Amino acid sequence: MTSYKDPIVEEVRTLRTRLFAKHGGTVEGLFKHLREVQRSSGRTYVRYPAERIEPERQEARTAPDDTGE
Repeated sequence: MTSYKDPIVEEVRTLRTRLFAKHGGTVEGLFKHLREVQRSSGRTYVRYPAERIEPERQEARTAPDDTGE
């Protein structure tokens, strides 16, 4: 079986490696850079507060009885 290398996937991976290396090799370094890009862009960015979504509770369901009632 031959292995197929998608050129687009390879390019994305190469760019990702370069970006991380350029900004300290960490996610924190990359995000620090991106925040600076946002600040210097002159655009207004909106940040909404996090909102916790509680899971729905389901009442215990009982099987219908055989009488059809």
